[in-house]
This record gives sequence, C-alpha cells and structure tokens, in this order.
Amino acid sequence: MDARKHWFAIALCTFAIFAVRTAVADGRVMLLAEQLLPSIALDRPVLVVAHRGCWKHNAPENSLSSFKACVDIGVDAIEMDVRRTRDGVLVVMHDETVDRTTNGKGRVQDLTLKQLRKLRLRKGSGGPRARLTRETPPTFEEAMIALRGSILVNVDAKANIFNAALEVLERTGTAGQVIMKRGVSAADAPLLQVAPFNRVFAMPIVSERTGAASALLQSQLAVTPPAVELVFADLAYLHVAAPMIQRVGSRVWVNTLKRKHAGGMRDVEALVHPDAVWGRLIDAGATVIQTDEPLALRKYLESKGRRPPGEF
Repeated sequence: MDARKHWFAIALCTFAIFAVRTAVADGRVMLLAEQLLPSIALDRPVLVVAHRGCWKHNAPENSLSSFKACVDIGVDAIEMDVRRTRDGVLVVMHDETVDRTTNGKGRVQDLTLKQLRKLRLRKGSGGPRARLTRETPPTFEEAMIALRGSILVNVDAKANIFNAALEVLERTGTAGQVIMKRGVSAADAPLLQVAPFNRVFAMPIVSERTGAASALLQSQLAVTPPAVELVFADLAYLHVAAPMIQRVGSRVWVNTLKRKHAGGMRDVEALVHPDAVWGRLIDAGATVIQTDEPLALRKYLESKGRRPPGEF
C-alpha cells in the first residue's frame, strides 16, 4: 500500500476524531477514538467491546441500563443491534421478534413504536423465566443520546438501515464515536469509500465462509480501516489474516461469543483459562475483543499489561 493511500486513511480517521471534538465534550471518548487511528505498534492496548451491553450486571441486554453499566465499569465500546419498526423508527433489538427479550410477541418490523413502548424488557438474555423489568426497548436515538461523549458504539444493523442510522447520528452529534460494520466480499470496494460508511468509522467483516483471507483483504486494506472483524472456525485463518491487517495499522477484531466466531475460542472457557482463550487470540494478533464478559476481560488485560488501569 503506497504512502498516499495510507495517509489518506489517517486523514479520514482524523476527520472522525474532529467530529468527536466538535460534537461532544467528554475527554474519554476522544481518547478512545484516537485508539482507532492506524498504528503498527505490536503492544497496542486491547479494546474491550461489550456484546449487547453489560447485561450480566443485572440489566436486560440491549437496554439503556446495560449501556450505562458499561460506562460505569470502563468498557471501551458497546455493540448494539438496530432494527426498524413498522412506522420507520430505529430501535435497539437483536432478534427479529420481541418474544425472547420482552413480554410481547411478534416481529419488530410488524410493530409500531407505540406498541413497543407497551412492552417490558426481561432481565439478562431474556427467555420466559427471566424476570420482567420496568424498562422498554430503547430507540436508537435514545441510546445514542444516553451514550453521547462517553463510549464507542458498534452498530450491528439487522437490515439495511445504515443511511437512517447516520441521520440519527448526525442529529444527535454522535457520528464520531460510532463504528459501522458490514460484511464484504472480494469484489467489494473498500468500505471506507462507500456511503454512508465514509462518514463514520467503518469496519469490514471478513468471514472465512466467504473466501480466503488474502483475497478478501486485498481490496479492503487499500484504504486503512480502523479495524477488521474476522469470523473464522479455524485458527489458521487468524494467523494468515492478522499480519496482513497489522501491517497497514488496522486493528484485528475477534468475537469470543460462540465456537463459530473465533476458532472455538469462547468466553465460557476464558473465565476458567483466560490465557488459553483471550491470551491465545491476543498473541495471534487480536487487538479488539467482543465479549459477554467485559469486566473479566478488562481485569485480565490489566493483569497482562495490555490495559493499564485508568488508561482511558
């Protein structure tokens, strides 16, 4: 990759940071945004991403209280799922239906915001035995207003709602703290050059199921993204892809949620043998880890010197 393209990528990221500086006042989110600038340092702090918020801390997943818990314990980023209601409002909800996480039934796309407001979120990951709370499913706008200036947000779009999401981000002054992601193929142009991803931090998702790492990354790394999310069943895929991503200064994002995400490396084993899971992934090049155990991961990173206490 030539120097002009590399520095053009830095300029894009710097523009995003400038958006943060002008839109929000909190110093921590500026420091976090700066962690997304290209860097080839091998000892970069590893960022902690809370999957659907910190819902294991006595809160429903994808709720305002779960997001607040993440801010309180010093998590770097929150992953939230966004869908559209029947009347066109973006709401935070993972499943296609509200059945698992609320006391209601039906598909999100078939319900209006008024109908969703009548529902109550269930604690934790939900299910029929989970206790109901007083919280209702938040809109995407409510969530971004609540998180403005405090933490990075990874938007996991469950439909093609990217343009509508950007409108919310610009209206709330939060575009500079959001990472938007989308799966890519070998034929796709660099995500950073595609609207509306050129207005935020953009992260391509590269999956082993889609093809060889070298072919998929060749185009995406032509303009340095802040991170690349890797999804793989075989750890050999990570060992091929991570050096390519590191060479241009991007971060390597992995998920320790299910076996299919990161070569069988999961949170449930990491709680018992963190070196064998989180440590092994970090040694292979991971610098962002999405987890359902954000507090345990943060403490582990601090114990290994990859996350000095109070750094952010």
